[in-house]
Amino acid sequence: MQRILFSLCLLSLWGSAYSSSIPGSTDLPGIDRYPNADIVRYGEGEKVNYPLVASTIKKVNGVVRADEERRLDGAWRRVIYQMPDGHGSDAGFRYFSDRLDKLGVKTLYQCDGRHCGPSNLWANKVFEEANLYGLDKDQFYLLGARTVENQTEYYVLYTVRRGNKRVYAMVDQLVVEGALPTVPGSENGLKASGMAQYWDAVVQPGAGTIVQQDFDKILAQIQNDSTTQVVLAGSVPFVPELKPDQQIERSRQYAQALKERLIEENVAESRLSVIGTGPLLQEKVDDAMPFVRIMVIESH
Repeated sequence: MQRILFSLCLLSLWGSAYSSSIPGSTDLPGIDRYPNADIVRYGEGEKVNYPLVASTIKKVNGVVRADEERRLDGAWRRVIYQMPDGHGSDAGFRYFSDRLDKLGVKTLYQCDGRHCGPSNLWANKVFEEANLYGLDKDQFYLLGARTVENQTEYYVLYTVRRGNKRVYAMVDQLVVEGALPTVPGSENGLKASGMAQYWDAVVQPGAGTIVQQDFDKILAQIQNDSTTQVVLAGSVPFVPELKPDQQIERSRQYAQALKERLIEENVAESRLSVIGTGPLLQEKVDDAMPFVRIMVIESH
């Protein structure tokens, strides 16, 4: 009987933690809830050493690391939603990233799919939310920030589809005193140090182009600041049958195709540079996919 009562108590606690009516839970200011989504986790308080990640997550010699990362202390709030049935992680990402855009949040880094690294590392090591462990190919991540008066608000958005087909969207806010400091991962900031803000857009293998929704996002980012230069770096999986120069040329063609689409949308050709990298940017041998890396470089 005691075991039964104990089990019922655990189930009750689990249900309260993942119900749609968590006491005290609320959406973040200015970020409306996805229609018919439920809040299944909510947290707030002072956060110490919060990781702001601006690169792929990977495990090297058993240690989880990100090449671009900064840890800050601040006032923290987290909302995790369960998306309604039939709505994908890509839809959730587009919805919440659009809300962040409307708030004036500047994207510092974003990635999708396998280019983000293993989902289990994001879930268990970065966010410490096991329920966010899902399929690598169905994950989306964004780090952004805006300055409000004398504070900087960082936003972290992560959406993922789990193996059981449930889709979750996490929105974090970290408020830090002071104006927008340097971008995570570099003492002087990515742009000040000559490095580029970048993100990757997967190429559809059959069509050889980037899906329209990703193209629209790229276009919006590039048009947001006409003073920047943009490098389009194509990448393809390694193919033993092809010579290195053939692989480089194939990857360059993907980047060139993206350039031509941007020019059609009135992006100045003088701002766009194209290179082919062959398989050099690929981080996996298995399940590798062609993509174009969009690198935005501040003009001086």
